[in-house]
Amino acid sequence: PELQKAKIRTSQKLSESFIVHPYHTAIVGGDSLVLERTDFSARIAYVDYDGTKVFDAYQQQTPKTHSERTEFVQNNAPKIVAGLTMLEKFFEALKRDAVDELMMLKNNVRIPN
Repeated sequence: PELQKAKIRTSQKLSESFIVHPYHTAIVGGDSLVLERTDFSARIAYVDYDGTKVFDAYQQQTPKTHSERTEFVQNNAPKIVAGLTMLEKFFEALKRDAVDELMMLKNNVRIPN
């Protein structure tokens, strides 16, 4: 429902919405993947890091716990983490806008006596 309220009805429109300020995050949407325009699947590239450096760091100190793996990714692939954070912020903003709109509608409802 939040996508519809934001007038995002196709995967192309979703891709365009991610790239504009303040998100600046590129995805390849469903229609570019030869899927239906209304299929909101997306491809995100996870290769924006120095593979040799990351592999060496992994071999030197292999992360064992969930928190170590999370820290490893944050340290070795910060642009990917930033991109995923922007996607998360985008969807949080959509939800927040939808809730704000519902609250505004609720506050404007007049119940007769």
